[in-house]
Amino acid sequence: MDLGFDSRQMFLECKFFANGTYHKLPCESIVEAILDANYGKCYGINLPDDMVQGTESKGLSLTINTFDSQNSKNETAIKRYEGLLLSVDGSMNPVAWEKTLVGGGVYLNLDVSLEHLQLMNVQNGDPSQPSAAPEGFKIRSKLIKNSYIVSTCHCLLNTEKRNIKVEYLKKYNFCTALDSTNCIVPNVTQDQDVVDAVASCRSRCHVQCDTWRYKMNPTTTPLNSRAYARLKPVPAGDILHLDLSYKSLEYKEFIQSYQITLDTFIGNLGGQITLWIGGSMITLLNVPIFLSNCIFARNSRKARRKMSVAAE
Repeated sequence: MDLGFDSRQMFLECKFFANGTYHKLPCESIVEAILDANYGKCYGINLPDDMVQGTESKGLSLTINTFDSQNSKNETAIKRYEGLLLSVDGSMNPVAWEKTLVGGGVYLNLDVSLEHLQLMNVQNGDPSQPSAAPEGFKIRSKLIKNSYIVSTCHCLLNTEKRNIKVEYLKKYNFCTALDSTNCIVPNVTQDQDVVDAVASCRSRCHVQCDTWRYKMNPTTTPLNSRAYARLKPVPAGDILHLDLSYKSLEYKEFIQSYQITLDTFIGNLGGQITLWIGGSMITLLNVPIFLSNCIFARNSRKARRKMSVAAE
């Protein structure tokens, strides 16, 4: 975590829109350095609970130094720099797969829409579609407890400390590069029995029955460099201005259910029976009307014949 840029160097200005205007915030109070197993040192933005967006498309505003001019653009010992990866994550899903890649010298408006998903928990049948209730996420702690890396190599994979139980942090150290080469790769990664066992565990890690999903809609425009001349000596090409907010104060809700249930079947059956009875009644009413018309026509013809005979 000592590697990488300091948050005070990266986050130049932090503001939040409330009561009709932007209020300046101390960036160190909302920015937290975290360790991601896939990307290394990252930064999380966590606003206090009392900061709630009250205006559409007006929320958090950040001015960030991307250090674009100081990063390597060539393939060397480290991965080539491409830009900053931004994502909006939930508390139950701290590492979202949907990310936006952006570089310096731009203004980025990131509109976020919120979706609420309520999925069915179909444990068996055809097709089965199991989901996990919030309490079902305890299986994650069991996977960590029974981790083959811990039991075989007696060390912990490098990840954020808050995702690991305290007793494990006290008992084990984080794995080193030597541990990875001499133990993890030959005894865990390349062991087929371990691979099958881990796959079996993962098959029980279902999606949440009730979850929130964040959808991002980014738009970018070139930055007006003169407006940020006050931030010298930071080059204008390194500055990223980010406006992050909910586009609407409403959210979409998706509730999964069976297409046909017992209630809907009975309702549809009752509707069909009612329709049949109604059609039958209409048919029964038409029969006497038809017979009456036939009798009237027959009597009319007889009456016309009598009148013609009498006239002769």
